[in-house]
Amino acid sequence: MAFVESDKENLIASTGFFVIRKTTKDSLKPFLMFLVKTKILQELLIRLTSGAIMPSINESNFLNFKIPLLEIQ
Repeated sequence: MAFVESDKENLIASTGFFVIRKTTKDSLKPFLMFLVKTKILQELLIRLTSGAIMPSINESNFLNFKIPLLEIQ
């Protein structure tokens, strides 16, 4: 997981990943990074993985997660 601060399109770092584009509020970036690194979310994601050699999660399964957003003042 990483933040990539670039306006360039079609950057490639590896295979087997997907990009979460900008949120409506840039202030949510640190919160989302924290959230995906939490043990509970990682355990939920592991339950949705498939594949024997390189387990992965289906992008639509990940994007269907309901993420609570806190109001930042």
